Amino acid sequence: MGHSSRTVDYVVGFLREQGLHDVFGVDGANIEDLYDAVALAGAPLRALVAKHEFSAATMADGYHRAAGRAAVVAATSGAGAMNLVPGLAELRASQVPALALIGQPPAALDGTGSFQETSGLAGTMDAERLFAEIGVFCARVTEPDRIVEVLPRALEAALAAPGPAILLLPKDVQQSELGAWPERIARVGAPPRPLSAEPARAEAVTVLTAARAAGDGERAGGGVVVLAGPGVIRADARAELAALCEVLDADIAVAPDAKDVFDNTHPRYLGVLGPSGTPETDRRVAEASAVVVAGNRLPQMAGGSLREQLGRVPVISVDGGEPPLLPAGQPALIRLTGPIAAELDALARALEPPAASPGAAAATAAGARPYVPARRLAAVDSAAHPAGALDLPTALDVLARRLPEDANLVVDAGNTGATTVHRVPAPRRGRFITALGMGGMGHSFGAGIGAALATGAPTYVVAGDGAFYMHGMEIHTAAELGLPVTFLIVNNNAHAMCHTREQVFFTGDYTFNLFRPAHIGAGVAALFPGVRAHHATDAAELDRALAAPHDGRPVLISIDVDPHQVPPFRPFHTNRKDPMSTSIDDIPGLIRIENTPQEQAIGLAASYTPGPSPFVTVEEYIDAPPQAVYDYLSDIRNLDEFTYSTRAFRPVEGTPGLYEGRDPLAHPDTKIFMSVKADPAALTVDMHCAWDQGEELWMVYLHRIVDARTVLGRPGSVVLWTNSRHPYYDKNPFPELAPTPERPWVGDFWDIFAAAHALELQNLKKILEHRHGNGGAA
Repeated sequence: MGHSSRTVDYVVGFLREQGLHDVFGVDGANIEDLYDAVALAGAPLRALVAKHEFSAATMADGYHRAAGRAAVVAATSGAGAMNLVPGLAELRASQVPALALIGQPPAALDGTGSFQETSGLAGTMDAERLFAEIGVFCARVTEPDRIVEVLPRALEAALAAPGPAILLLPKDVQQSELGAWPERIARVGAPPRPLSAEPARAEAVTVLTAARAAGDGERAGGGVVVLAGPGVIRADARAELAALCEVLDADIAVAPDAKDVFDNTHPRYLGVLGPSGTPETDRRVAEASAVVVAGNRLPQMAGGSLREQLGRVPVISVDGGEPPLLPAGQPALIRLTGPIAAELDALARALEPPAASPGAAAATAAGARPYVPARRLAAVDSAAHPAGALDLPTALDVLARRLPEDANLVVDAGNTGATTVHRVPAPRRGRFITALGMGGMGHSFGAGIGAALATGAPTYVVAGDGAFYMHGMEIHTAAELGLPVTFLIVNNNAHAMCHTREQVFFTGDYTFNLFRPAHIGAGVAALFPGVRAHHATDAAELDRALAAPHDGRPVLISIDVDPHQVPPFRPFHTNRKDPMSTSIDDIPGLIRIENTPQEQAIGLAASYTPGPSPFVTVEEYIDAPPQAVYDYLSDIRNLDEFTYSTRAFRPVEGTPGLYEGRDPLAHPDTKIFMSVKADPAALTVDMHCAWDQGEELWMVYLHRIVDARTVLGRPGSVVLWTNSRHPYYDKNPFPELAPTPERPWVGDFWDIFAAAHALELQNLKKILEHRHGNGGAA
């Protein structure tokens, strides 16, 4: 039931007049009247319900980034309102305009301890004070008639800042009838900004003309470099930016969250700024004679490391009133503060095209710096990527081949995000979306849905398993709405960037961030019939899954990758001193002939007593050809013959390469799981195994086979067999899977591992020498 003159009916009428037709949120008791008003108003308004309020905000985020239109977020009080906080914080930090309507308990109950009260009275939290810190505008509407004045102010603030404007709407105010409505609801827009004064533009033209002349045309140095950011995208000024780069003959580097501001296949494109970029981009900036900073404040993740370099060259900032974060007293900063598109256009028009010298004309005729259009690449050859060889860079290369030119590519945080930003070009006519304000994990799921709704274009979300566990249930929302979204879930069973930081910046001998294996593709397939879910095990399988046409359902593709792979994120590679830059004389404790006399060195060696070792290595000469030894060791069936107790291995259904056997060493019902990773070129055979379960194969036996002619000068093989003391040897990580609680643990036998492995190596030697000596095939 509805009433035509409720406060919420006015709100919905206002939204319709402003073209704000999509309302993202989660319903609840103190916002349900607004949803009722949306339902009564009908098309083109629609309410789009998320699984979580954070994702409702990220849907509004992706919606704007993909189409340039503001959106509305509507949530209830209490936990619903609090769940909005990180999403609205991202909108604020990334300057995304949105109108957030948050329900509150009835104002008549303020100060009485009402359910979910946040009035600031009677010791309660003050929601208005909280959201005033997050939004560019916040007001608590306590009188119905105030909505007519406050609502336009809120939207104007959101568009002008830009950022989220927040209105707190008590339930009784929403339900109250208004007096007279305005006969006409005026359209609201951001206040216009004037172009910069002509002297500033003239000074910029003088500087840029000189810098352009200093360039040599071959991009070895000098000239102009443009550093573009998301402000250019918000201003819809891509064409103006391209025109300016053309007239300046300038190269361009882009912020990670503005990767689609310039064609990534163009010869002028230098790459991404910040930690996910390359040192080559920084070097090109350092060589420039002048730099144009366009819509880029140069935060830490988008060129902040260049601020000191920029102090040495003239900088022209086209910033729309938001100055770059340069040191105070930047010696040669010229700011053009009008609307970014208009400023770029005016600057390009004021710059005379460069005079074409005979040499330059010849170079142009010969096709120097040719424009190379993007092209669709051929399907992936499975032979080039053997089964099990799928890693993240390979997977992203496959994705890049399959991205339509008009796609939205939405990228999450962490190692997966850093690698994608570094490696995958932005779609030529689409969008590349990533959140760098708060950098919240799971942002991409809602943002991808918002982008798909805003554009109708095919949308691809790339996220890690950690992000999936946080907000991946929005896949259900995509299924409910029948959206053409493909979710590529990179499963490394870890919070991988946190794990990488443990390894790079700390001792690396512990981790809080590795998980037990999970099967995300299979889980989603079982949970959501409305999602077409796959698990791809190699590059060719991933390529086929990406190439399959959409059938009206979202698609989820999971892949497994190594959590230990370090992404192309520069702090992980450059924050610590370059190991080759350290003088050998600066490393303490080395014993070398240059610093230790021979007699002293001999004495030290004679007195050396090795301590307990975390490694067990046994070695043996075997009178059999290396290839025969390799063929025998790499066949898992032969474990029945040469090991003391492991028996009866058979394939595990549904998990290629995994085998289950039994090991009655400590109990007759002990299961052992194993996978053999063999390299015929290197003659290595690594056996990954574990008792009781096959999800985490933590016992690793490393075998290397060496041609004895190389090391002993005679035919045959030398076999080296090493096992390392994993922490799980000290305590069973899966005690609930043991056949009985009393069964001894494999780590209880560590002290006899060397003897036991030597015994088994002797078995191997006898078997192979017997069969080889008798002409049998080992």
